[in-house]
Amino acid sequence: LMKQKLESGKITIRQIRQDARNVVRKQHLDKVISEEQMYRKDQEIQKITDEIILAVDEMGGKKEQVLMQI
Repeated sequence: LMKQKLESGKITIRQIRQDARNVVRKQHLDKVISEEQMYRKDQEIQKITDEIILAVDEMGGKKEQVLMQI
């Protein structure tokens, strides 16, 4: 059950990442930002996503250890 909740959280995080990327791409298509800025923002979005998913994995690992002790 816990692993399902973790995976559900990761899926939500990835959906948010995709929404953010779509906003950035639209800004580029609307000529609000340059292509270089678009790539920089995309890399930043990916970096933040990776950090959040790592934190979720770490929390899940700690919780699993606590549950195994019970």
